[in-house]
Amino acid sequence: MLSSALKAYVNAIDDPYTIYMDTEQNSGFQEELKGSSDFEGIGAVISKKDYYIQIDEIIKGSPAFAAGLMMLDRVVMIGSGLTKGLDVNQAVSQIRGPK
Repeated sequence: MLSSALKAYVNAIDDPYTIYMDTEQNSGFQEELKGSSDFEGIGAVISKKDYYIQIDEIIKGSPAFAAGLMMLDRVVMIGSGLTKGLDVNQAVSQIRGPK
């Protein structure tokens, strides 16, 4: 419940450079920043916005950056599957694929 309230508060700020990350998102983001060898990812922080997955942050020099993804982009497909209705964990799992 606190997480939802914090998300609402941050969204009300209406600043494209201000985002709220829950504990899990923050952990993944910190791993990306450290360049941990056991982390698989594309170098983007995502969230669920309405029914879609949204790019909230791109790490410069990452695969997401190289692919031209930008902040506030909506991810509508991963592979051949639509992302509408996926939660963040499901989307991350599909983006990363098998280890």
